[in-house]
Amino acid sequence: MKSEQKIQNLIKSELLKTYLIHSFPYCEFTSISFTDIASELNKRKIPFKTNSSQCALIFLHAINYYFEKMKEVDTGEHVFYLYNMSKSNLDELITFTLDAFKNTPTHLSITFKLHNLILPACSNHEGITISSGEEVDSFGLFSTSTKEFTCINFEGKGFYSPFSKNDILREYIQKLNIFFYFMMMEKAINLQEQHKLNPPLMNGLGLFNATDAHMITKYSAQIVDKTYPLMPYSEVLPISLSRFISRLEINSTLEKTLNEHIEVITQKTSQLYSDSSNEARRIKMAIDWYITSYANEDSVMAFLQLCMGLEAIFGDDQDQGGLTKTLGDRCAYLIGKNIKQRRNIKDAFNKIYTIRSKIVHGVINKIEHEDSHMLNYARGLLKTALGKEIANLNN
Repeated sequence: MKSEQKIQNLIKSELLKTYLIHSFPYCEFTSISFTDIASELNKRKIPFKTNSSQCALIFLHAINYYFEKMKEVDTGEHVFYLYNMSKSNLDELITFTLDAFKNTPTHLSITFKLHNLILPACSNHEGITISSGEEVDSFGLFSTSTKEFTCINFEGKGFYSPFSKNDILREYIQKLNIFFYFMMMEKAINLQEQHKLNPPLMNGLGLFNATDAHMITKYSAQIVDKTYPLMPYSEVLPISLSRFISRLEINSTLEKTLNEHIEVITQKTSQLYSDSSNEARRIKMAIDWYITSYANEDSVMAFLQLCMGLEAIFGDDQDQGGLTKTLGDRCAYLIGKNIKQRRNIKDAFNKIYTIRSKIVHGVINKIEHEDSHMLNYARGLLKTALGKEIANLNN
């Protein structure tokens, strides 16, 4: 209670120095008050730790939401100082801002809307929900139709601010990549070649609909912070990920029904992501690098990403030297079934890391033709290793 009262006093002190223009707050971003608030919040017995910059952003977000959504007031183009508020409204704003701090990390709902993958609904597993919907799709000034889409929703806790780029979306992209990984491992989806993608339709005005100059459909994530439910935000996904998503298609020769596949896939995604062990953390990172390597058009960067995936699986936090031999030995003994296979894997691993070393030290900037097969070999090693490590994790 003493800590809460201190935070409340610090909030009031900052509010009295804050002003608005068109309901957008301006404050002293580097104020010592935000350092003190962070210090008090970090006394809580929870893993999440904040800092003064995040506290300043929480402060700004709370004020902006209070005026725009709770009061639905536009303060206009002239400067409006908060010390001119009535006492009752100021007290209400102090309480709301205090609650915003206390609720950090907040409950987040992040939804990825996909038009090219129509999946059955599934909400049986914690942290992930799949739903579907329809929206009007215009073909001209007087012609419309409906278009189906799939929403993949992930729930979690964290810090998000619309006023500053942060890493929270990266965490949920990793979740999406894990979902795609299990879709691929279950053979529920295929990855089309880029040149086989159909170009987008032209609308009635002769403009391309929702594509960029490279004919890539742009995908985005909707982020809802449940402390501010009336103010959803949209973040555009990286072009490389949008390109990857555009290449995905449902396998037309499924062994089971799509519903059965989705049930298994969502269960595996939820189970892996809820596992907080160090082994699971490394597997999640490796899966993320595995999928990212498919999304990257640059073969050199894709190769490095696969190497990072292998390091995530076979490395450890204390690795200081002898990296190639250590990783090669661990990979060979996990995957190889006999002495000959292990020797071959070790030799290939040495080759992979010779290429990696030349890239990162600036000796080469492309993979030579005679080594081009090593990209797929590295991807195959990582795929096999992931399968075995996930199986070991579940045993």
